[in-house]
Amino acid sequence: MKLFVFLKVAVGLAVVAMFVACVPKNEPVSKESFASMAANEKSQSKEKISIGIDDAVLKRVRSVYDKYLLERPGLAGDMTVRVVVRSNGIVDSVVVSKSTMEFPEFENAVYESLMQMNLGAEDTLFRGSRVRINFTPEGVSAIPLVRSAKDLMAVFKENTQTRSRVIYNQYLRKRPHFAGKITIKFSILENGDVEKGEIVKSSTDYPEFDKAILDDLLQWKFESGEFDKCTVTVPLTFSED
Repeated sequence: MKLFVFLKVAVGLAVVAMFVACVPKNEPVSKESFASMAANEKSQSKEKISIGIDDAVLKRVRSVYDKYLLERPGLAGDMTVRVVVRSNGIVDSVVVSKSTMEFPEFENAVYESLMQMNLGAEDTLFRGSRVRINFTPEGVSAIPLVRSAKDLMAVFKENTQTRSRVIYNQYLRKRPHFAGKITIKFSILENGDVEKGEIVKSSTDYPEFDKAILDDLLQWKFESGEFDKCTVTVPLTFSED
C-alpha cells in the first residue's frame, strides 16, 4: 500500500490566500542595503510585482527607526503587529499586540507610518497578517508569523505514514483494492489544534472511509506558537501499489 501526500496551503484570514513555501526568515537590512533596495524599487516600478506584507512593513518602518535611533542610540527591541488591508490595498487597521521597545512615542510613530501604507489593489499578496519587526542598530527585519510549508509537511509525513496508513489498511480489509484521492480543507489554530475540517472532494467512493480519515485528521496536533490562523487544503492519495 502506498499513500501519497500533496500539500497546497492557504494561510491567513478568510480572504487571504498564499503558498506557505514563501516564508523565508529575512536577514536584517542595513542602511546601505536599504538604500540599494529603494533605488531598485524605482527601476522596477514598471514591472508587475507582488508585494509581501513583510517587505511593505520593512520599507515603512526603516526610516522611522533611523529617526528615533538618532534620538536614542542603541534603541532595540521588537514589535508584533497585525495589519489588515482592504481590497484596494489601503490599510484598514494596525494593532500592536506585543512590544519590547519600552518607547511609546516610537511605537506610536511606527503605528502611524503603517496606517499610511498602501500595498496596491493588484500587487498585494497579504490582506491581513501578523508580522514581528525586529529593530537593532545593525538593521531591521520583518518576519510574517505564518507556518512554513516545511513544518506542515513534517507533521503530514509523520501522521500519514502512521495514523492514515493504519486506517487505510483497516478499510482495505473490508473492501479490497479500493483506492482514490481525498481532498480535505481544515484550519490550524495558534496553539496547534485543528479547529474544523471538511472533505472538499473525494474519488474513493467510500464515504465511511473518508469520514474516518477526516475524523482522525481533526485530532492531529501541529506546533504551537505565535502564528496566524492557518487554513490548509491537502489532497491525500491512497493506493495499494
